[in-house]
Amino acid sequence: AVGAAVQAITSDKLQWVNFATGAGQFLVSVNGADSMLTFDGAAWTATATLSISGGGTLNLNTIIDVGVYQSTLYFVPKAALGFYYQAAQSVFGSVYFQSVAALCRKGGHIVKIDTWTVDGGQGPQDYLVIWTSEGEVVVNQGLSFQDRKSTRLNSSHIPLSRMPSSA
Repeated sequence: AVGAAVQAITSDKLQWVNFATGAGQFLVSVNGADSMLTFDGAAWTATATLSISGGGTLNLNTIIDVGVYQSTLYFVPKAALGFYYQAAQSVFGSVYFQSVAALCRKGGHIVKIDTWTVDGGQGPQDYLVIWTSEGEVVVNQGLSFQDRKSTRLNSSHIPLSRMPSSA
């Protein structure tokens, strides 16, 4: 909305997604330094924490990336080889933690989470793709990381920033 008050932020490194629920459509943004910001078309809302299922609190100023897969929001915390996710079509509900450490032989932390859509001839198929700081790419084509048949380490490479010097 024109003239909607915008929240003050301390970092301009925003990552965002558009996300639809039964309650409406939202712009969801994070930057690793400030509260999660959501915009519903009329007003901005700052959310500092979410409850972690099983106990605890997720401070949203530690979230460096946000992604959407299968109508679910995924959050990447700083320096972790795991991510948080919510129930489908939820923006402000509890979060669950999922580690991918067992799939990533090189360690490191997650730097990006996103959706990859492939058309294999039978219509588009969506995959959840996770990139790590060590150049590994984890691909999930199912609804759960508990189903090992649908989750695998798909690729491993040396990031350009870590290529050996020829000098």
